Amino acid sequence: MDFFRHHPLENANTQLGILTLKPAQSLHAPLICSIETHNFGDHLEYEALSYVWGSTLQTSTIMLNEKKFSVTRTLEGALRYLRKSSNGRRLWIDTISINQNDFKEKNAQVLRIRDIFAGALEVLIWLGEPDMETEGALRYITTHYTANEDHDWPDRWDPEFIQNLPCLQKLFSNPWWSRMWTLQEIVVANFDPIFLCGNVKCYWSVLHSCAMHLFMLTTHTYIPFNVDMEPLIDLGFIANRWKDRGDRNEGQKTGVAMNIENLLITSAARGATDPRDHIYAILGLLEASEHSITTDYDAQIKEIY
Repeated sequence: MDFFRHHPLENANTQLGILTLKPAQSLHAPLICSIETHNFGDHLEYEALSYVWGSTLQTSTIMLNEKKFSVTRTLEGALRYLRKSSNGRRLWIDTISINQNDFKEKNAQVLRIRDIFAGALEVLIWLGEPDMETEGALRYITTHYTANEDHDWPDRWDPEFIQNLPCLQKLFSNPWWSRMWTLQEIVVANFDPIFLCGNVKCYWSVLHSCAMHLFMLTTHTYIPFNVDMEPLIDLGFIANRWKDRGDRNEGQKTGVAMNIENLLITSAARGATDPRDHIYAILGLLEASEHSITTDYDAQIKEIY
């Protein structure tokens, strides 16, 4: 059977590929998908997936438009748990929706990442397949925290809180927090992003409340917790600025871009497979007047910096 090949988009600046994940009753059933091209102005209903690619040396095969297509094991796991039992699920996923082998198309599509994630019905953040600690942390946060950061946080001497600290440490050590592209993907979401580990979920607003609590405790006192929470606090700060600093446009707030120097400093510790993404991944958070950079994956790294 042949492998899937992307058809060139007629206009990579105005079109995008939307994946339909076909339903199945079994978690282990073959993954069958289709992909269609749509225009940005088509009032699309889809969910955007944010995840860490994982090793490209460890891949699995799915069916895409009745042909084989290779995905990383990380994405395979996400697709299995996102798949519904009776209805298809419409998704935008970078490694499938963008032709990674066509740099011209990729350059144009990367510039639309902000619009893609802002236009999604939901932004789904995949933390990985089920593990007891991460799932336990998400359940604990959902039970003991709310989106209101001023509510009564668990006491630091509370036995259940202390018992769950290793789980919280595992959650906040997940590589998703340290990747470049995840910064923009969560910041521009128009609805509260959903974090997923297997079938367990937690909303970003609630999770950020827990992050604030842990940041306060690790800054002003001692608890047996060894994760630097400042990057998560910075992430929340950027997200709040994006939502709150906006001009009114037809009754809705439109995020205003931030200073490029501050964003570079804030994201300096984040990782990227391609060094050019340290710049490209924050362009969507800037006004066009803030920079003269054009996404170009053919460009030499020294040309960009």
